[in-house]
Amino acid sequence: MPKQLTYENYTMLAAGGTKSFSVSDNVDIYNLLPNGGGIYLGVNLIIDVSGTPTEGMQFVFNYGGGVVYDPSSVTILGRTLTAAEALTKYIVVCTYINGAWVVRLLFGSLSSVSGAYLADGTVTNAKLAGSIDPTKFLASVRGYLYRANASGIWGAFSAVTSGNLVMGNGTDVVSQAMSGDATLSGTGVLTLANNAITTVKITDANVTVAKVSADLKAEMVKQDASFEAGELGAYTFRMPYPGSVTHFYVQVTKVMGGTDAGTVILKNNAGTTMTATTPVSIPLATAIGTAYSTAITANNTFVAGDIITVFTAKPTAGGKITCSVGIVRS
Repeated sequence: MPKQLTYENYTMLAAGGTKSFSVSDNVDIYNLLPNGGGIYLGVNLIIDVSGTPTEGMQFVFNYGGGVVYDPSSVTILGRTLTAAEALTKYIVVCTYINGAWVVRLLFGSLSSVSGAYLADGTVTNAKLAGSIDPTKFLASVRGYLYRANASGIWGAFSAVTSGNLVMGNGTDVVSQAMSGDATLSGTGVLTLANNAITTVKITDANVTVAKVSADLKAEMVKQDASFEAGELGAYTFRMPYPGSVTHFYVQVTKVMGGTDAGTVILKNNAGTTMTATTPVSIPLATAIGTAYSTAITANNTFVAGDIITVFTAKPTAGGKITCSVGIVRS
C-alpha cells in the first residue's frame, strides 16, 4: 500500500555554501531545489550530514537540477557532480557502507545520461539529426552564450556587457571590451579616439585634396609682367595640378609711363579670357606699390599641365607689375 513519506525542501542559492542534514532527522526525502528554477553557481555548494551515521543508513535527495557552474560546483556527501549532471534532475541515493557514503544517481524521465555510461562510437549522426528541440534546452538567463569549458563540458558565460565583442582569445571564447584607439557602443557605433590617426597609419599617396582643410587647398602663384617697349604681351606659367583660379592681385613695380592706361588679363589653357569681377586697368602715372584686386568667376578651371597666361596691353609703353594669381586645388 502507498506510504506517506516525509520530506524537507532546501533551496539551492547562487551564493552556494554548506548545508548539513542531521542523521537524527525524521525525514524520508530531501528536495534540493534551485532558486527560481535555475541558478548560476558562483560559490561551491556542499550538501553534507551532521552527526555520526550508522551502517546502512540512507539519505535520499530529489535533486532539482538547473545549476549552471559559473564556475563553482555541487558536492553531495562527497560526490561532486559534473557540470552536465548539475544541470539536470536526479534521485540521489546515499548509503553509508563500510564507513563511507556510497552515492548513486538514479536516472529518471527528466535526467540525462552521462557520457561515461555510453560506449565509444555508439552515438551516430543519424541518432541526433533533427532530434534536438531547442525548447527542451535548460532555461537560461538572457544574454548568456554557451561554450565548451576547460573540462570539455558545455557551460554558459555572460555576453551582455555593452560594447563588448565575443571573440576567440587563442584559448577560449570570451566577451572582450575593445581597447586602443577605438571604442564600440552597445548600439554598434564605433568611435575613434582623438588624434588616433597618425601619418604612419595612412598609405602613401592616399590623402586627397578633398580631405584637407580649405587653407591647405589655397595657393598663390606669382608672375612678373611688363608694359615696357618690347615686353608687352603674354607671360605664361604651367600648372602641375588641377584646380581653379579664384582671384587676381596686381601691384605696380615701375611707374606707369607713356600717355595712357595699361590693362592686364588672365587667359586659360584654351586662350579664353577669364571673367573678372572688376577688369584690371592701370592709369597713366600710377605710383609704385599701388595694387588692384579682383575675383575671377568663370573660364577659370584647369587640369595638370595646363598653361595660364598673364597678358599685358598698352598703346604706349611704360611700367611694370607683379601679378599674384590666387589658386584653389581640386
